[in-house]
Amino acid sequence: MKITSKLPPHTVFVIIEILFVTVIAQTNLAVKGNVDQHSTLTDANGTVYSANLAIEGPVSNNWEDGCSSTDQGQAVAWWALVLPRVAFMTSVVIYFRGDRADQINNFRLYVSNGSISGPDESLCYTDVGVPGYPETTQEIDCNKLAKQLYFFNRYQVIELCYIEVNGCWKGTWGTNCTHTCPPKCINQHCHPKNGSCVWGCNPQNCLNNTCDIHTGYCIEGCEDGWFEQYCNTSKHLFPYEYHFLLF
Repeated sequence: MKITSKLPPHTVFVIIEILFVTVIAQTNLAVKGNVDQHSTLTDANGTVYSANLAIEGPVSNNWEDGCSSTDQGQAVAWWALVLPRVAFMTSVVIYFRGDRADQINNFRLYVSNGSISGPDESLCYTDVGVPGYPETTQEIDCNKLAKQLYFFNRYQVIELCYIEVNGCWKGTWGTNCTHTCPPKCINQHCHPKNGSCVWGCNPQNCLNNTCDIHTGYCIEGCEDGWFEQYCNTSKHLFPYEYHFLLF
């Protein structure tokens, strides 16, 4: 707050500066999906380290708090998350077992719209060739459309104490993914954080074939016969309403 000076006696104007901050959160998609792993460790005490422990929490690297783990001595190890529908995954926050970074050395993180190790899989991150052991807590930017996510390794184990997959379902954005992407976004695909069109905007019906890639608005107006900010409403469909708007 600032108070003006050099004013007449007994006169004070109070000028309040208000800072508007937009806080936009995504959602943890991992808790909405189903999980599986290639094999499951059961220790000598009969404790089962099942795949679901990685999404149930608590948020910790502590092995004693409960972590998922594949079995020892396997040529291949993987842990997978399958979502109910396609989502735009912006980042993956990983809490590996804190006291055994060597166990997850050379891990790879993939996303896919089909089956595990399918033709449409995409590499989000690889630790192969990175010197030293991986950090047991890390956030990996992914920014990919996918329905499945999985960790993969050879002759190691996958030990996940907690995983958080940030993003929104395709076509949505904002806090808890409650906002719908602008209709002008190509394939109605927008970024979960700000709603901007990831693949650009469709300029159909926009004047001079121009639309804003961030908002999808037809920034120079509409071609004749169309109106509203996205130019997706025909004047001919609502002749009386449009006439009323003009006057």
